[in-house]
Amino acid sequence: NAVAASAQRNDGAHLLPRHVLVVDDEIDSRLAVATLLASYGCEVSTAHDPEHAETLLRDHPIEVAIVDFRLPGERTGLDFLIALREHAPDVRGLLVTGDTAPDRIASIKASGVPCLFKPVRAQQLLAALDWQAS
Repeated sequence: NAVAASAQRNDGAHLLPRHVLVVDDEIDSRLAVATLLASYGCEVSTAHDPEHAETLLRDHPIEVAIVDFRLPGERTGLDFLIALREHAPDVRGLLVTGDTAPDRIASIKASGVPCLFKPVRAQQLLAALDWQAS
């Protein structure tokens, strides 16, 4: 994988993507994830809604999109990642949610989109993004 070869091995344990997009309408969550990933050498773009994220995807090299389930507007983060999978299959998607409703969990699992449940620990996130594990 050429992308994995170009990514930095930051802590000896994880081979992380170089370019990551974080989409979350909550600024504190968005900045926490962005700061963590930047500290491991990732170049991070951030967006507060799907429309801003789509602009960034057009204008920046992105290898992974980390998207919160609840976003402003009509579309959920899951909707966004399913559309992304169709239009940009080379971009990996990771959904993050605090929603634990059984029907919601079932729809996420049925979609095949990888998901982490809040609160997400740093090591969980790093492991989910590890190119070696995917």
